[in-house]
Amino acid sequence: MGRPLIYICAITLVVLGILQINLNNRHIALAKRTASYANDAEMRNIAHSGIEATLYKLRDNASWRNDHNPYVVDLEHGSASVIIEDYTTNSSLGVDQLKLTSKVTFAADTSLVNYKVKIIYPQIPEPPAALALTDPDFTPNFYGSFDINGNDESGVDTVGLPGVSVIDQQSKDKILDSTTEGQLDQIVGNTGTPSVEVDPAMDFSSMSDFIDQLESNATYLTGQYTSDLGSENNPGVFMVEDYAKITGDVNGYGILVIKKSGDLDLTDLDLAGTFNFYGLVLLENAWAFDGKGTVGIHGSVMMGSPEGSTTTSIDLGGNLNLLYNSTALNYAKEAAEQTIPATFEVLDVYE
Repeated sequence: MGRPLIYICAITLVVLGILQINLNNRHIALAKRTASYANDAEMRNIAHSGIEATLYKLRDNASWRNDHNPYVVDLEHGSASVIIEDYTTNSSLGVDQLKLTSKVTFAADTSLVNYKVKIIYPQIPEPPAALALTDPDFTPNFYGSFDINGNDESGVDTVGLPGVSVIDQQSKDKILDSTTEGQLDQIVGNTGTPSVEVDPAMDFSSMSDFIDQLESNATYLTGQYTSDLGSENNPGVFMVEDYAKITGDVNGYGILVIKKSGDLDLTDLDLAGTFNFYGLVLLENAWAFDGKGTVGIHGSVMMGSPEGSTTTSIDLGGNLNLLYNSTALNYAKEAAEQTIPATFEVLDVYE
């Protein structure tokens, strides 16, 4: 009886030992799989975070590519290496698309995450005329040798725009009734002469929202200016909230905003001095558009005012030229892209 019991106990111990070893092996394998899964999930999270950080950097400069070299994003639990591709390096992409590949390596494991995104650039207001008056509460005073022309100065837009667009028929009548026949001949556009058209779709609120987006990164003008504002290669956003005076021969490129509390003095320009601005000019209420002097605005001018504002005085005279120019408006578009952060639409994500 004793010896069989010893055999039974020995066999039982061997079986239990084998079972324990197998159980331990299973636990070890499970722990390895769990650790591997956790590492893989962590690497994927880091890769996605690297993409998000890169897109955030691209908001302020959507043309940045890090010279097409991997961009290293250091994060709390690791780092991701992100490569940015566009249509110049990847023929499958559109001109407004990017492919971002984020690579994360941990020990012998590597995780790759790919994003395809569309760049959504900020848009400037679509100009409805060489001079657009989005508010009916204005007093016109047209005199001198001004020129308002809605035919494209650059010749690219073969259709052109009206010389002046107003919000309602009463506004149109106000201009026609207060202007002599000779002065009306100085307002031309794609609708003939005089080219004063009613466009009830014009809306100051969209223009005001656009100005709000520009404010934080605009260059504020104050005091006297005798040198150029921006350049063809580097147009800017220029804002007047107080008082600024331009004298001498000055060129400007991009977007010029006169806020409702601002005043831009061009009246001291003499025949030896000229001010030419190429792009979009936005006038927000309470500014007498006094065109004395030699002034040329090549692009488009839009004027409006918030509800409840005082009557706007529009004085057009002197050697003032408001000329629609579709090519010059590209300076405004470029300035807006440099000033207002871009956004991105995710088209595809794959790992």
